[in-house]
Amino acid sequence: MKSWKIDRRTMLKGAGGVALALPFLDVMADSKKGTPPKRLACMFFPNGVITNQKSEWCWFPKEQGKNYKLNKSLESLEPLRNDLSIIGGLSHPEARKYVPHATAGSFLTSSMSLSHISIDQAYAQEAGQHTRAHSLILSVDGGLGSSNRTRTISYSKYGQPIAAENDIHRIFNRMFVSNAASKKEARKALMKKKSMVDLILENAKSIDRKLGVQDKAKLEEYLDSVREIERRVVRADKWLDTPMPKVAPKAINLKAERAKPEDYFRAFYDLMFLAFQTDTTRAATFQKGNEGDGGSDDIPLLMGYPKGHHYMSHNIAKHIADYGRFDQFWIQNFSYFLKKLKDTKEGAANMLDNTLVLYGSTTSKLHYGRNYPLILAGGKGMGYKHGQYHKFDEEKYRMSDLMVTMQNSLGMKAETFGDSTKNLNDVFLG
Repeated sequence: MKSWKIDRRTMLKGAGGVALALPFLDVMADSKKGTPPKRLACMFFPNGVITNQKSEWCWFPKEQGKNYKLNKSLESLEPLRNDLSIIGGLSHPEARKYVPHATAGSFLTSSMSLSHISIDQAYAQEAGQHTRAHSLILSVDGGLGSSNRTRTISYSKYGQPIAAENDIHRIFNRMFVSNAASKKEARKALMKKKSMVDLILENAKSIDRKLGVQDKAKLEEYLDSVREIERRVVRADKWLDTPMPKVAPKAINLKAERAKPEDYFRAFYDLMFLAFQTDTTRAATFQKGNEGDGGSDDIPLLMGYPKGHHYMSHNIAKHIADYGRFDQFWIQNFSYFLKKLKDTKEGAANMLDNTLVLYGSTTSKLHYGRNYPLILAGGKGMGYKHGQYHKFDEEKYRMSDLMVTMQNSLGMKAETFGDSTKNLNDVFLG
C-alpha cells in the first residue's frame, strides 16, 4: 500500500468545536516535518555533594570509564547507566573567583558578569518559534531571588534573569486548560501589551534623535529586547487560535505541596514531561533549590531530617548519612523523570533519545566552586554515546566546552559558548 503521512499538529475534531491533539505517531516520522523534535532540559541543585571517596555516600564514582560503580547516592541510576554520562572536573573559571553561594546564575551561562545568555534560552530562540511556549522555567522557590541567591538559572540574551515559576496548578492551566472566556481575556491582555510596546517604540524615535553615540547604543539594546516582546506577543496571538493539547489532570498531581517533597518534586518533573510530550515547548529548566539558607533549604526538615540542607553541607562529617540520603532522594526523582522519558515510545526510539538532559551544581565539597557534579543524559538520537564516568582536567577543559557540544548536537550554528576554548564532541558524540 502507498504510504501516507500526517502532520504532527493534526487535530481530532468533534462536535461543539472540541479538538484533541494527537500524540506523536509513527506515521508522523515519515516526513521531515514529523521528525521527533530535539529537546533540552536542565536541572540545578544547590550546596554541593559528598566527595569523600571513603564514604559509601560519595557522589562521584571511584573508577573512570565504563566500569565505574555507582555509590549509594546515585544507585537509582543503574538501570539507566547506558543512557547517561557522569562528569567530573569541569567548572566555570570565572565563577571560581566568587563565593560559591553566588554562582547558581553561572550554571547555564558560564558568566558571573550577568551578560551572557543561558544555553536553554539560546536554544529556545531557535526551537521556540515552533512551539506554543518559548520555554518552561521552573524553580521550587520561584521568582528571581537576588544576585547572590538566585532562584532562576535562565537568562536572556542580555544576561537578564528570567523569573521562574513554582505554582504547579497555574502552570498546568496555562499550558493545557482553555475556554472561550480565558481565550478572550488572553487576547485582550496580549493586545494591551502590544499597544504598550508600540507606544514605547514610537516614543523612542523622538528620544533617539537627541542622544549621543553611546546612549544610542544603550537605547538600541533596550529597544531590541522590547521588539522581542513584540514578536512574542504576535506569536502568542497566533497560537490562541490553535487548540491546546488535552491532558488529563490525573496525569499530574496538581495538589502536590512542599509538605510532601516527593510528590512535589515529581509534579515539577511531570510538568516538564507533559510539556515535551505535547510539544508545548522544547526547552525547560528546573532549579531544585537556591544556594544557602532560606527558600528550599527547609525541604530536608519537611522530610524529618534534623537539619536543613545548607547547614548539613557545612557539617557533612557530622551529618554525612542524612546528607547522602537527601542526595539519594534527589537522584531518585531525577531517575523518575529519565525513566518516564525512556518508557515513552517516539517514532523508532523513545523520548529520552530525543531529549538532552543536563543535571548538576556549581559547587562540590564544602561549597568548593570546582569539580562540578554533573550528569548528561539522553540524546542518543542526537549522536550521544553514554555509559562512562568522565573526569576532566580543569586546567585543560571547562564546563562551557561541554555546552558547545550540547549546542552542536541540538543543531545550533554557534561553535562557541561563553568562555569556551574547544568542544567535547570527540568524547560524547559517536
